[in-house]
Amino acid sequence: MLAEVTGQKHAVHLVLLFLGTLILSLQLTLYGQPNDRKNINKNEFYGGIEIGAKSIKGIAIQRTEPDGRVKIVFNEVINKNLAKIKEGKLTPEAILYIAQNVETLYRRMLQQFQIPAEQIYIIGCADLGALDTGELAKLITDKTGRKLNLLDLQTEASLNIAGTIPRRYQDRATWFDNRGMSVLIDVSNCDTKGGYQQIRMLPAGKPDYMFYTFAIQQGTVTFSNAVEQSAGSDVDLRKFALQAQALSNKAVFEPLKSEAGKRPGLVNRKKVYLSGDIVWAMVTLLFPEDRQALVPIRAADINDFYNRAVSDPQSLLHPSLAEIRLKRSRIEAEREVEAVRNTFSQEDLVAGAEILRTITRAFNLNGREREIVFARFSNLSLLISYLRLQADNGPQS
Repeated sequence: MLAEVTGQKHAVHLVLLFLGTLILSLQLTLYGQPNDRKNINKNEFYGGIEIGAKSIKGIAIQRTEPDGRVKIVFNEVINKNLAKIKEGKLTPEAILYIAQNVETLYRRMLQQFQIPAEQIYIIGCADLGALDTGELAKLITDKTGRKLNLLDLQTEASLNIAGTIPRRYQDRATWFDNRGMSVLIDVSNCDTKGGYQQIRMLPAGKPDYMFYTFAIQQGTVTFSNAVEQSAGSDVDLRKFALQAQALSNKAVFEPLKSEAGKRPGLVNRKKVYLSGDIVWAMVTLLFPEDRQALVPIRAADINDFYNRAVSDPQSLLHPSLAEIRLKRSRIEAEREVEAVRNTFSQEDLVAGAEILRTITRAFNLNGREREIVFARFSNLSLLISYLRLQADNGPQS
C-alpha cells in the first residue's frame, strides 16, 4: 500500500511542518508527578491515549513555548498483548481490559493533572483499526464520554515521520534540512511502514511539502504468527528461523522492494531512522548501557541480533548491565530489559530480526553512505504529533 500525500489534499500536513525537533527536545519530568499548577493556563495542557495491538500509552503535555515546544508531564505505557482476536473481532475480555485501562488513564488526566475533557484525545493505531472495534469504541465512549479516533496507515506514518525526524540539524553555525535527507522505517507488531518528507517549490507563495509513505501488512507479531502457522507450533527455534527465512522473501522482501522502486528515497537517503518495538528490543538487549536519545546502529548489529536470537536467546535476553555506573540509568535499563522479556517471545524476536534483515537487503541499509539511528523516544512520536495537531487546531468535541 502506498500513499503520496500533498499539503493540498490533507491540511493535517501543514501543521506537521512545524513539529521540528519535537521528540528530541522533550523535557521529561518525573512520570506521574503533577507540576505546581498555580497560575498555569489549563489550555496549555493536552492529554492523549493511544491504543495499539501490544500496548496502551497515555501522555500529558504542556505547550511551553510559542514555537510549539512541549514538556511531557505524564507518561505511562501498559505493555501487554491487547488485541486478542476471535473471528476478526476483539474478545470480550480484551475489550473490557482495554476500556478499563483507558478509563483509568483518562480519569487520572482529568483529576490529577486537571486537563479539560475536551483536550484529552483517544486514538487507535492502524493495527487496531484493522479489527472490528465497534464494541470497544462504544464502551470507551460510555466510560469517558470521548470518541475513539482510528488512524489509517498513511496518517500514522506521516505523524511518525514528523514526530521522529528532527526538521533541521546544525553543523557549526549553519542549519540544514534534516528531513530532506532522512527516511523513517517503523516496524510495528502488525505492519511495517514509514516514508519521508520532501519539499516542493511552488510558482508562488511558500514552499509546499509532500509526505511519501508506504506500508506493508507484515510486522513482528503478524509475521511470527504466519511463520508458526506454516511451521507448526512445536518446532524448535532453528527450524522456526529457517521457515521465517523461507517466508520472508515473498511476504516481506518483495513488497518492500516494490516500494523502493516507486520511492527511491527509501534506498538513497543518507539517514535512516529506525523505530518500532523490535528495534527498541534490539537496542535494549545489545546496548543496554547506551541511553542516548539517538543510538547509532550498523547493519552488522542487525545480523548480530538475528544470530543471537536464533542460537543463544537466553544470553541475548539477559545482557550484562555491569558497565552502567549510574544507579538511575541501571534501573532504567533493568526495567527495559524486563519489559522486552514480557513483550516478546523468543519466536517473536527471531521473526522481528528476520524482518530487520530483510529491510536491510531491500532498502540497502548496509550501503557505505547510509547512517542508521534508533530514535529512542519514537514510541511517543505518533501520540505527541497527534496532540500537537489538535492543540494547533483548537479543542474538538
